Amino acid sequence: MKKETLEKAALGFAVVALVSIGWFWSVQIGWVIETLEMAYG
Repeated sequence: MKKETLEKAALGFAVVALVSIGWFWSVQIGWVIETLEMAYG
């Protein structure tokens, strides 16, 4: 495996991981805000 290919694969994986984490956190924060709104109206 060439170094360039490995670097591209690593970069792609990092981007996918960051997007997944960002999406997960936005869902969690949305759920928390929703819960607080229900609790405190």
